[in-house]
Amino acid sequence: RLAEAGAVGAVIYNNAPGNFRGTLREAGAIPVVSISQEDGARIQELVAAGTVEAVLTVNQEVHPSQNVIAEKPGGPDAIGVVVLGAHYDTVPDVPGANDNASGTAVLLTLAEQLQNQPLPFTVRFIGFGSEELGLRGSRHYLDSLSDQQRRDITAMLNFDSLGSGESLGVLGDSELVGRLVEIGKEMGIDVRSSSPLRGGSSDHASFQRLGIPAVMFVSRDSSRIHTSDDTLEHVNARLLGDAVRLALGLLESGEPLAGKSP
Repeated sequence: RLAEAGAVGAVIYNNAPGNFRGTLREAGAIPVVSISQEDGARIQELVAAGTVEAVLTVNQEVHPSQNVIAEKPGGPDAIGVVVLGAHYDTVPDVPGANDNASGTAVLLTLAEQLQNQPLPFTVRFIGFGSEELGLRGSRHYLDSLSDQQRRDITAMLNFDSLGSGESLGVLGDSELVGRLVEIGKEMGIDVRSSSPLRGGSSDHASFQRLGIPAVMFVSRDSSRIHTSDDTLEHVNARLLGDAVRLALGLLESGEPLAGKSP
């Protein structure tokens, strides 16, 4: 739209202190750079005083990213695949204890807990890379599958930024959310599924766009995400334990996760 309006380039500055870390999924028609709120304010002052000329040198680097995948096959009569996922990256210069070491820890704990557990479906554990760059890891994973392999996935559970605050939230597919709330009540776990837990840009969204039932486990306090305060002392270990118990309860119940035989 900027190019259509006649712009030959764009400089985006943050609406909060520090650098802007937004991403574009593909190259645009015009050059675009991002700067900090402080630099943006200074440029606005200069522009208000008259014409401004600037020279900006951008060094672009491309780095590889990986998804880490492990699989626990179901029993002899297993039908379908349930994906458990968490992204293991964080934004630059941020510790990332909650976003998303918390989800990665839950994913690894579930893999350990389920290794000898018989289930009526295959469980695929995926540590997604490059979530912070536009869900690239989960999008690439799904794009690499055949149509049949995508149809084999009956559900996806995503664990992202779930260790902050005092209560656990779930959002996504209504059937999965409803079952998780029920299981939470049975276990005495406070599970919230209402506002402000609407939307949620994380790897479950990649599955949702293909019609795969998906749900995200998330905490209701996101105040420290993408800041230098996202450190271990602000992670509530109880919430991680609650997420593990809740996910195990859903997986062990089988429904609505088990695929239907043709």
